[in-house]
Amino acid sequence: MEHHNPCNQILKIGAEREGVRWSSVERPVWYCFRCGNCTQGCYYGVKMDAANTFLTWAQQSGADAYCGAEVKNIRINFPGSRDYPYREKIAGAGEFSRNEAMRELENREESAPSKFTVFASVTDRKAPIPRDREVDQKGLVVHARQVVLAAGPPASSRILMRSGINPDNVVGKKFTTHPTSSHYGRFDQSISLNGWDGLVNSIEVDQFADMFRYESYYDPGQHGFLLEGTSSLPWGIASLLPGTGQEHLELMNDMNHMAGIEIILKTDQYGTIKEDDIIFDISKRDNDAMLFGTWLTARLFFRAGAREVYTGLPGLVLTSPSQLDDIYNYRRGNTRGYLQKQANLYSGHVFGGLVMGTDPKTSFADETGECHRVSGLWVADGSAFPTNVGANCAFSIMFVARKIANDFLEKEKGNMST
Repeated sequence: MEHHNPCNQILKIGAEREGVRWSSVERPVWYCFRCGNCTQGCYYGVKMDAANTFLTWAQQSGADAYCGAEVKNIRINFPGSRDYPYREKIAGAGEFSRNEAMRELENREESAPSKFTVFASVTDRKAPIPRDREVDQKGLVVHARQVVLAAGPPASSRILMRSGINPDNVVGKKFTTHPTSSHYGRFDQSISLNGWDGLVNSIEVDQFADMFRYESYYDPGQHGFLLEGTSSLPWGIASLLPGTGQEHLELMNDMNHMAGIEIILKTDQYGTIKEDDIIFDISKRDNDAMLFGTWLTARLFFRAGAREVYTGLPGLVLTSPSQLDDIYNYRRGNTRGYLQKQANLYSGHVFGGLVMGTDPKTSFADETGECHRVSGLWVADGSAFPTNVGANCAFSIMFVARKIANDFLEKEKGNMST
């Protein structure tokens, strides 16, 4: 795809003048209309997202999809003989106790409609949200021999927590993400950028990405990130620009003369998903890499002709390339750079919580995506990733989900044959 809107061309121009490598981002789109609303959903339906691929294929194969359904919890009606905690009971029991346990399992299996019961609530997503009463919901109960979790890392872990399913206390562990920060360059009034028109996120600078960690120039102490040309809707830019009142309003009125560059970092940190919180923080190495990424971003903006750069460090606005070292010197109290809590950091790429691995004591699922301790319980989204990936993750997650689907079918065929 060789068409880039002016905001993305700013990144391309700055990269070429600075001598760093850039590339066009591959896009899974057929006959793109270049309307620029990609992040809000494709209006024309030509984006090859999950709705146009996996969900469509599943429906063609006879699957039923319930839109607006939110899973509340999952009940295990009866465990199998190799499931937690019965595997441990049976393995360590004498013959009499072992027979008693097996009879208990058989009785529970005979009296239950299926191994799992999934409880959900369904809302009409097309109906207006009422202001004066609770949203109308209907209950949905599904009996299933197998359950595949794919609600995204926070939600998949929390469904199991609410359900009391947490063998070896591994649910919610090894959560990780891409710490991300946006920065804006302000250009002369004569330059109209129309950042909301055309393709978004179509240019990236990948020279310092983790995929090139074996190159001689790569510095693991401050590299490991992508730069992407980006823009935002007014509410997004408003949250990043400094000032209040009239000062902030004047900046927003200048939005058409601003271009954005986003830093997407592969962190070396892990956090934890809890039922009502996520605990995660960046490391000193992450901070060093984000500061270098900010320095490079500001330099590329100035190379492309920006007159001001609004960084993700609160209050730090640069008006000249001679101020670039202010990025490394930025402190508030004893806290340097992005380690302070007010820094502009966010993420749309999350991983972990139900990770795959070989050891049930430290991982939720095996390499096929099936839970170590509960047979028939699977995970097939970013939750299964034991680490994050060094690039945008949608293709990686879809690839792993497809592999897990193949493993699921192979195991199911084996179960039916026996």
